[in-house]
Amino acid sequence: MRLATCAAAFLFVFLSAAHAAAAPITITTLIDSDANSATGCAVAGMAGVEQVIRVSADQQIVRTISRQSCVGHTLTPAVETNAGWP
Repeated sequence: MRLATCAAAFLFVFLSAAHAAAAPITITTLIDSDANSATGCAVAGMAGVEQVIRVSADQQIVRTISRQSCVGHTLTPAVETNAGWP
C-alpha cells in the first residue's frame, strides 16, 4: 500500500510539472543603456529605461518578440520582430 501511495504521489507531481512546463511564459527585459536614471522612461518602478524587450514562448517555441523604445519619457507602441522559432 505504501508503494502505491508513493507511486501515485510521484505520478501526480510528474504530471503537474509536465503541465506547468507547457504554460506560456513572458520574459521582460528593461534596458538602461546609458546608466542614467534621469534619461529614459520609468517602467515598473525602474527609472531610466531606454528599451523594453519582451519574449513570449510556450512549449519551447518563441511566439513573439517585441521591442519598445523610450522617446521623450514615453514608451513607443510595441513593435514585433521575428518569432516562431525554437
